[in-house]
Parts: sequence; structure tokens; C-alpha cells
Amino acid sequence: MPENKQTAAVKILEQDPRPAYDTDETRAYGVTFSGFDIRFKVHGDVLTVFEVVDIEAAGGYKKVK
Repeated sequence: MPENKQTAAVKILEQDPRPAYDTDETRAYGVTFSGFDIRFKVHGDVLTVFEVVDIEAAGGYKKVK
């Protein structure tokens, strides 16, 4: 992810974009931002990004059957 988009991505993640009803600490979550799929986990008060995928470079969005 380009540096100029990282600050905005961090601000989005600081808002904890998980569904309010879901606090499962074993689950992985994702948010799409500016052409990137940002995958993360939350344990307690710590959000950890474990993968950032450039959607276009990965072949675009895939339909799930």
C-alpha cells in the first residue's frame, strides 16, 4: 500500500471496523480501502494487520458461490 494511503487506512482501523455484535478474538476480519483488502485480527485492545492485498494485482474481486 502506498505511503500516502497508509495514514488514512490507520485512521479507519482505529475506528475498529468490526461489526459491533461480534467480538470473537479468534476471527479474522477484512475491510476494503482504496483498492486494497486489509485483513486483520483483534485481541483485546490490539488490532493486528496480517495481510494487505492489492485487489487489482490479485486479479480483482472473485465471486463466491
